[in-house]
Amino acid sequence: MTSKSLATFALTAILVSSVSLVSLVSRAHAYDDGPPPDFSDDKPAAPAPAPAPSPSFVPALAPTFAAAPTASPNVAPSFNDGSASEGPRRERKVFYGWENMVVSYSGLALFYGGGFSSGPEKAILGAAIYALGSPIVHIANGDSGGKAYGALMINALTPVVFGALGHTTDRPCSPHDEECDLGHISGMIYGAMLGSLVAPLLDGFLLGWKPEKTPEFGIAPTMTLARKEDPTSATTVGVSGFF
Repeated sequence: MTSKSLATFALTAILVSSVSLVSLVSRAHAYDDGPPPDFSDDKPAAPAPAPAPSPSFVPALAPTFAAAPTASPNVAPSFNDGSASEGPRRERKVFYGWENMVVSYSGLALFYGGGFSSGPEKAILGAAIYALGSPIVHIANGDSGGKAYGALMINALTPVVFGALGHTTDRPCSPHDEECDLGHISGMIYGAMLGSLVAPLLDGFLLGWKPEKTPEFGIAPTMTLARKEDPTSATTVGVSGFF
């Protein structure tokens, strides 16, 4: 081999060595953070594993509590006297049947007391008061006519019914009895008298009721209690009304 060939071969070897050295240096700079790769084979390096995802933290919702209502120091406590209750309020009734009884018994007293002793005028007046006095009382207490007709029927039919029941105890007159007097209908008379005394009681206690009217004016006591946490509050007592 000539000297020219040796020089060419040496120059080629130097160039190849320089290129290989530069390639190694550049690869070493590319992997400063880790060990140098193994170039013993041509397989590509495995990619670095991805970092594990951090677990997401969702805070639990804190339970909510409704604040208990506190009594205001300026609100007066209510006093329930039993007239009002929760739910639908029942309509209260007012008894006025004693007025019917007074009028009816006054007519009966005039009928029985004066009618048999001083002539028929007082008896007729007493009978009229007994029959019509109670219906008039019902109308005066706001009745539209129903209770008035009921009272009229009670006052008229009760003596008739009791008289018929009393007549069942009477001894009938024989066809040959010429002295058939009032003694044979005494049961009917006493029965009718008893019925006239019972009629005002039935009328008063059955029909003598009306709805209670709402008062147009009223007064009620009020009281405000002081609170310990508020030193400026004080206990007060007063009276309130409505018109």
